[in-house]
Amino acid sequence: MSKVIKSKLLIVHPGREPVPQGMVLVDKGRVVDVGAEVDVPPHAEVVDCSAYTVMSALIDSHVHITINNRFHLPLSAYLSDPNLQLFFDDEVGFASFDTCAWDWWRERVERARELTAKYLPEAVRAGVKVCLGTDSTHATLWREAKELVGLGVSEVDALKAVTTNTAEMLGMSDCVGHLGVGMFADVIALSGNPLEDIACLRAIEMVMKEGEVIADVLSGASDIFRD
Repeated sequence: MSKVIKSKLLIVHPGREPVPQGMVLVDKGRVVDVGAEVDVPPHAEVVDCSAYTVMSALIDSHVHITINNRFHLPLSAYLSDPNLQLFFDDEVGFASFDTCAWDWWRERVERARELTAKYLPEAVRAGVKVCLGTDSTHATLWREAKELVGLGVSEVDALKAVTTNTAEMLGMSDCVGHLGVGMFADVIALSGNPLEDIACLRAIEMVMKEGEVIADVLSGASDIFRD
């Protein structure tokens, strides 16, 4: 069955003007129409997000591929027995350690932080495409976007860093990253406008995965990932 998502504000693409009261028509897991006026089939299911901002789902650019590799992404390296030994053998590999206890390590991290804060915003303004990742949990991706804006990067560029830029980096810009016709209907609804306040990316009210609404996505999530 077709679905139509109604919004208060629709962000089709972070690089374009948002559409007030925009709609997204979904069929068979894909976006089939989008905009201020959509030809809605008479029996389409309505997903009422008319109180929210609707946009493409976010993409975390630093994750670990599991056995369930949906898109069959090519892997550049494989773990063999010798590789694994490097992680578990203290004599020939990498022993477990607390890097924060090393003064030289902390100094390098602080230096990297200073250089990033100094040059990254300038690079983005010059046209460098940045992608954000958590190496932790997708639930904290909003924090990365907030920190990026805190460095002086615009909200638009921060949104691109968690949507279109990452899709392009993955070679998947033809199916994810924005809500154009033909894209997967991977959609989120927010209680605020991330083009004005990027931190509202944490206030997710609805998640749709390939046209199917997923309820209670954040139920049971630890407060550390939401605050």
